[in-house]
Amino acid sequence: HILNSQNKKMAQARLNKVASQVSDSSKVFLFTQDDPVLTMEQRIQYERDGFIVVRGLLNDAECETYLDRFKEICTMTPQEVKKLNFLVMRDVSIAKTDFVVGENSIT
Repeated sequence: HILNSQNKKMAQARLNKVASQVSDSSKVFLFTQDDPVLTMEQRIQYERDGFIVVRGLLNDAECETYLDRFKEICTMTPQEVKKLNFLVMRDVSIAKTDFVVGENSIT
């Protein structure tokens, strides 16, 4: 779910206000748990943006391996994807055009 910039600002303002007023952060966060894995800054970023960036987690070769696999999955037929037991969602607005199936059509 992608938020527009106005909704992101409102969500961030709400999160900041509530975080400053509530000592128990488990009441503030909807998508993360209070544990030692993520810093407070990472939790706030995830709540706001829906993802976090962990720099240095993977080296270039690992990134290339995962990117290659992602591209492979994106070009599979629905029958091939079904065998993997997960769902690939293609952007409907792109799927209805002459756009070639690939990683740019995945949402």
